[in-house]
Amino acid sequence: MITDIAQKPVLNTKDINKNADININRKSSETKETSKTPQNERELKIQKIKEMIEKGEYKINLDATARKIAEELL
Repeated sequence: MITDIAQKPVLNTKDINKNADININRKSSETKETSKTPQNERELKIQKIKEMIEKGEYKINLDATARKIAEELL
């Protein structure tokens, strides 16, 4: 690290790039973790609903489903 006349630390380009790379890698890791969680939760919910349908515990209301699809399209 280089210091100026007032003895304040001044980062050179190498240090700035290194710090930027560290921050980018940290943010990338955080983003990967947060993006994994909702997908896994969604897959678990889907699997649970599939099991309930197979057991006959979950009924699909076709009229309501068709209405919802139509509303989303409009």
